[in-house]
Amino acid sequence: MILRLLRAGLRRVFNLSFLAALSLLLGIGLGWLWERTLRVGEQLGYGRSSGESLTLDTVPHGICFLCYIPWGVPRHDPGGWHYGSGECDPQEVPSFLTMMWKSSWLGFGLSREDKPHQGGGWHITTVYIPLWFPMVLTLIAPLCWLRRWRRQARRVRLGLCLHCGYDLRATPDSTGPRVARCPECGREPEMQGKR
Repeated sequence: MILRLLRAGLRRVFNLSFLAALSLLLGIGLGWLWERTLRVGEQLGYGRSSGESLTLDTVPHGICFLCYIPWGVPRHDPGGWHYGSGECDPQEVPSFLTMMWKSSWLGFGLSREDKPHQGGGWHITTVYIPLWFPMVLTLIAPLCWLRRWRRQARRVRLGLCLHCGYDLRATPDSTGPRVARCPECGREPEMQGKR
C-alpha cells in the first residue's frame, strides 16, 4: 500500500521518461569517470586550520573518502579547499586493485588507522566505494521505463486498456470493434495515452 502510494506520487512529480534519460546520462558520466580513474588520480578536499580535513580521491575503478582528525600536537595548517591531480602508473593499477579487493567486500571498504607524526598524528578513516555500484543504480530508472513501454505496447497490440489492462474488445475477435469507454477505469480510448 505504502509502496503503491509512493510510486504514484513519484510518477506525478517526475516523468519516468525524463528520469530515465537523466539516469542514462549520469550512467554515461560514471562510465567516463570509471575509465578516467585508470589514467588520472584526482583529489578534492577541504581542510580546517586545526588540521582536520575531509578528502575525496579517485582511485582505480572507485572513489575514496578520507577523513583526517589530528591528535597530540595541534596543527596550524592553512585551511580551505584544495585540489590535486596526477597521472597513474599503469603498472601499479593491477596491484592496487588486488590489494583493495582482498581487503574489501565487492570493492567496498572501510578502514581506520593512526598515523603518528612528530609527537602527534592523525586518525585516518577511509571509505572505498566502487564505481560499479552507482552505475548499477543508474540503470534502475531506464529499466522501469523499458518495462512500462513494453507493457503498454503489449496492451495496444492485444486491444487492452492502457491504464488498467481491461479487455476493450466487444467481440472475441482480436480485430473486432472496441468499446467506447473502459468499463473498469472509465477512460476513453483517445485518453488512454494521457496519464
